[in-house]
Amino acid sequence: GGYASGAGNATRGLFFGVFTNSSPQTTNVIDYVTIASPGNATDFGDLSYPSGFNAAASDATRAVCAIGLDSVASTVRNNIDYVTVATTGNATDFGDLTEAKEDSSACGNGTRIVFNGGSTGSNVDTVEYITVQTTGNATDLLDLTTASNRTTSCAGNAS
Repeated sequence: GGYASGAGNATRGLFFGVFTNSSPQTTNVIDYVTIASPGNATDFGDLSYPSGFNAAASDATRAVCAIGLDSVASTVRNNIDYVTVATTGNATDFGDLTEAKEDSSACGNGTRIVFNGGSTGSNVDTVEYITVQTTGNATDLLDLTTASNRTTSCAGNAS
């Protein structure tokens, strides 16, 4: 499998959904690893929908995942799920992106998470954000100079 998205904090790394070559092609699995301990991933819980080509990011306590391709329903979704990184369990609905898309990326600064680009069947130029500790729909932030999918995002400390 592949095309999973990842997020986490200093203690845990989480992996959301996966795309495989077998049927069904997407899963709703959330796995986690304890970063300081060697070993295999453990089941964390489930996303709201089976999906791959997601975008995920987190702050120190909460991880969010923008659902991408749901091959079971043959659709691309606009849903955003969240989990509390320190506790296991199924994801909860956070809100919605401004448009249904896959192949986007996400990054955060501890307060906001930004979702960048993606595909709705054609590339999009949308950059939108959420405030990670409050639930609600994403807000349009700006447009990329070139519509892009399979983008990469990263954030760091601006000190």
